[in-house]
Amino acid sequence: EGVERPGLAERLRMGSLLEDGLSYKESFIVRCYEVGINKTATVETIANLLQEVGCNHAQSVGFSTDGFATTTTMRELGLIWVTNRMHIEIYKYPAWGDVVEIETWCQADGKIGTRRDWILKDLANGEVIGRATSKWVMMNQNTRRLQRVSDEVRDEVFIHCPKSPRLAFPEENNGSLKKIPVLTDPAQHSRLGLVPRRADLDMNQHVNNVTYIGWVLEVSFPAAIFVIISSPFLLLPELSCFQTFFIEIDILSSSLHLFGYSLILPL
Repeated sequence: EGVERPGLAERLRMGSLLEDGLSYKESFIVRCYEVGINKTATVETIANLLQEVGCNHAQSVGFSTDGFATTTTMRELGLIWVTNRMHIEIYKYPAWGDVVEIETWCQADGKIGTRRDWILKDLANGEVIGRATSKWVMMNQNTRRLQRVSDEVRDEVFIHCPKSPRLAFPEENNGSLKKIPVLTDPAQHSRLGLVPRRADLDMNQHVNNVTYIGWVLEVSFPAAIFVIISSPFLLLPELSCFQTFFIEIDILSSSLHLFGYSLILPL
């Protein structure tokens, strides 16, 4: 009683800003409830860890703790960040009991957005086991319209970012740069009648983007090892409980284990 909870959490978690203050690193033990039938972390677990370390990074530099990671100016203007695109590549899935070290940082990306990158390592040997990148755009919380990142917000955010470009995927023509093709009609695979549960809603009262990944992986298609997931989240409807929708998927290249998908959500 009387203990400041955020301060206690910061002391107990295995994470902190790096010396230069421009990136954040945190380690996680893979729990038994975070693995699947092969005793390795699921794609959803990986995505949740990316989200967790991103939130902790934002809080560590003084952004809001309400789940939106906003700056003072953003809150005054009613602005929030929304996911525009995410690309995750996993080269080796961590197993139950493994310790994963994740480093993350953010940078400017165009006039209306930012990007956040991650590098995942096996803490035991330093091996890079995955990488990820995402793009975020600024949206007015009341009008739901996209908005340009103002100079005031840039000053508040990018003081905590690397001064020169640093990319999780620096290679030319890497998978994160590939355009996600338009869904064919009819799609190769689909699932109808999906309904969000209360448990699918996050603290912001809408279906979290990690939940979409779980739904997509439930769609019936040939068994394969999921190595690369590339997912578009631009302007997805903010689903709430009991709204029926369906998912359609096209598999781009099973030989490369590359799955691109579009979500069709008629309400």
